[in-house]
Amino acid sequence: FVTVTSPKPIDDRNVRYLDRSDAFDDTKIEGKSPDGLEAVMSASIRQQYFLFGTDNTGRDLLSRTLMAGRISLAIGLLAGVVAGVIGVLYG
Repeated sequence: FVTVTSPKPIDDRNVRYLDRSDAFDDTKIEGKSPDGLEAVMSASIRQQYFLFGTDNTGRDLLSRTLMAGRISLAIGLLAGVVAGVIGVLYG
């Protein structure tokens, strides 16, 4: 359960935005304060699996490793092309 507060009255339809995310399922408002500025919500959290794990901020390490490998390959190929062009022109 989580308590949500707002300076304006909370609309019950706002829970649909949490259900649209990939992190939550079955979001419900369990109760509201009489003035509507506070609500108690509940939701089930979807289990996510990361093959390489995550870093301290929750970013997926597999996708970051694949992106780094792609950049490294591009730099290596570019260096090979530049070396080949210089070798042909100079030699």
